[in-house]
Amino acid sequence: MVIRQWLLVLLGLLGSGLGMASPLDEARKLDANGRYALAEPLYRQALEQLLKNKGERDSDTGNVLLDLALNQSNQGNFEVADTLLRRAENSLQSSVFESDRARLAMYQSYHFANQGRYDQALAASQMAAGIWRKLLSGQGANKRLGATEDEAPDQSVEQGELAMTLNFQARMALRRGELFTALALGGEALRGLQATEGLPPAWMASVMQTLGEISLVQRRTAAAETYFAKAYDLRRQQFGVGRATVQTLAELGRAYQADGLDTSAIITFRRAFNEARQLRNQQDLFTRQQLVAFGTAVADYSKRLTDPAQKAGLYAEAFDAFQYNRSTVVEQTINKVQNAARLNDSELQKLVQDIALADRELTRAKADRLTEENKPVQERTRGLLEQLISAQEAALQRLTLSEQTLRSRYPDYVAASDPLKLSLEDVRKSLRDDEAMVSFMLGRTESFVQLILRSGSIVARVPVGEDDLADSVKQLRRSLQVQAGTVSEFNVAIASQLHDQLLGGVAEQLKGVTHLVVVPDGPLASLPFGVLVRSAPQSGDYVKADWLGRHVALSHTPSIQAFYQLRTRVRSASFKRTLLAFGDPVLQGGAQRNALRGGSTPTQPPTEVCRAEGPMDPAALLAMPPLPETAVELKAVQKAFGPGQSEVFLRAEATESRLRRMPLSDYRIVYFATHGLLPEELKCQAEPGLVLTPPTSARALSRADDGLLDASEIAALNIRADLVVLSACNTAASGTLGGEALSGLAESFFFSGAKSLLVSHWQVPSGATAALMGGLFAELSQSKGLTPSRALQQSQGRLMNATKTAHPFFWGSFVVVGDGMGVVQQ
Repeated sequence: MVIRQWLLVLLGLLGSGLGMASPLDEARKLDANGRYALAEPLYRQALEQLLKNKGERDSDTGNVLLDLALNQSNQGNFEVADTLLRRAENSLQSSVFESDRARLAMYQSYHFANQGRYDQALAASQMAAGIWRKLLSGQGANKRLGATEDEAPDQSVEQGELAMTLNFQARMALRRGELFTALALGGEALRGLQATEGLPPAWMASVMQTLGEISLVQRRTAAAETYFAKAYDLRRQQFGVGRATVQTLAELGRAYQADGLDTSAIITFRRAFNEARQLRNQQDLFTRQQLVAFGTAVADYSKRLTDPAQKAGLYAEAFDAFQYNRSTVVEQTINKVQNAARLNDSELQKLVQDIALADRELTRAKADRLTEENKPVQERTRGLLEQLISAQEAALQRLTLSEQTLRSRYPDYVAASDPLKLSLEDVRKSLRDDEAMVSFMLGRTESFVQLILRSGSIVARVPVGEDDLADSVKQLRRSLQVQAGTVSEFNVAIASQLHDQLLGGVAEQLKGVTHLVVVPDGPLASLPFGVLVRSAPQSGDYVKADWLGRHVALSHTPSIQAFYQLRTRVRSASFKRTLLAFGDPVLQGGAQRNALRGGSTPTQPPTEVCRAEGPMDPAALLAMPPLPETAVELKAVQKAFGPGQSEVFLRAEATESRLRRMPLSDYRIVYFATHGLLPEELKCQAEPGLVLTPPTSARALSRADDGLLDASEIAALNIRADLVVLSACNTAASGTLGGEALSGLAESFFFSGAKSLLVSHWQVPSGATAALMGGLFAELSQSKGLTPSRALQQSQGRLMNATKTAHPFFWGSFVVVGDGMGVVQQ
């Protein structure tokens, strides 16, 4: 939840009194319109000027530190915001102005709210309200906001500040379900603004918006409509069509839907979408709650329609609405790489890769600079900040020159790389007759699913919200863990419940589908859908369980756009070789029978190692347990393809330097069977990576031969494979649930040119994995045109039917990420 900086307009009024520079005024305008990234460098420019002229402890410096802290909080950089708030507190707690401490408390409350810490947010805002009430009563020093020595005090600013603090408290009470308190606080805020002249109209609009949202929850539709209409008019008059007006219309649409007025909801959302199309920046324009409300209105209203054409039109509108919530790093990477491949220009592809690598370098340089810049002046290393600024400027210059070259030489590519405006018809045509796609949008209390078939589409309700689904996914994943050396009992009941909740509304339309493409949302990215159970269990026998994976082949994809890009990609005419594989690296930790592949093992790597920007300490990798089963696995896979079609490197040959010497783009399949590491499993290792055989010397000469192939290094490789297999634990992992299949290493491999990935959701047992992979590739080699998704389903089926491996821990971890094709044989 991003909290609007309602104080920004006020601070513009105070600018001349505080002696602030114009970059600060511009930054606050940008922040007020939600353009946080553009505002940030201006804030930093203003801050450095104040540090130079007035020092760290000055209250003016403290106020700008507050601005920058909230700017970072609104961008989700919470640790940076914490540091900046501590610095601001050191400056403002000793200020002679009570208003400084009130502002400090309010910005802390905004920061707490951004993190979902609503009780702390409410407590901090109550402290701020107490200070403003004290100032309004004539107590306390506040010359900064009041009159000069020769005139009567003007308390309009204090009254406005109190009103906006009360408005914030009303929103917190609403979040906590305390509707009576929320209404009382919102009403007091409104009366305070109505009684005070000269305050910005945007403040009144914010209070009207809050009262509209309270009325929405109370199901007082007429009142909500009045409040939202007033907020819309005020914002339209002050700013014209913009993010604020779009948000107000969307909230009004949500009010109509909550009251069952589906027709009014759909009409209002259409207005919001029309205004949105006029804006250049449409990122994060609609909240998930708003989009869920629109989808739910479409799902409910469509049930009353009898005209198929009208239904199809509504479903197409829901499809378009989905796209406002679909913009991931993985999706953007796939778009860029596949658009470059379509133009079939090797120089363009190299330039695109160079730009991405330069962008990564710039990101690292910026992070280093900000780490130093966020420190108080007295704690900075002399001369280091200037060096880091120079390094960032050099990286930016390299990136800028490359981007200018791209725009001048390849204008068609630049145009094509804008976010795709896909139509529902485009996606339907890309599906085969036996395929379907399910795309989810999760809300707070309810959600919805869109099913897309070649023959049509449907939108249906999902009767639970994101938090409930997250709890169910967590429970399910807990039953897929090894505890005290034993696999936990799998919760079949929850797997069946999740299936009914997520797919029950489209179950009839799924009949006859043999390949299902899943576009997850939120916690569903941590759920391999194959472990869902279609019908209620009749016994505790896993062999008899009605797994969804028995009935359909499954693949997961980051977004609908990513699926379309991969499905319509330019396919390589031929590859010189079929398989390149690396496994069974030389490791010397405590050997384990049927070991789990990953860092979280009884024998941990040394903790006092730190890769940072240098090579990894070989001892840290050598301490991991060996994986001899991976050699058996890769030899079985190699045998499936016959002589001369594959190259497998094991033990001492499975090195990073060997990998780099190989012509990677010549291979249809690139395969890694080893440990996968999550960020921070090794100290200072900030990226996920794959473990190869470390060098025998005490220290590696460079990152290129240290035995840890991390995400940044993978992105720089030239892998054009139809399929990359990551037969290692946690290769799909990210986030609090530990298994988001659409992040982790995926983005780097997609950037390197991979078309599909086979990744795992949890620590995988080596013995079962060897059997699973051997069966999968035997199927691929024997059946011309068989897709990895179908081959995985068939191999998983054999493990499902064997008593010893029927528990989904042994077969359910792996998923195909991509478009589900990745044909190995033409």
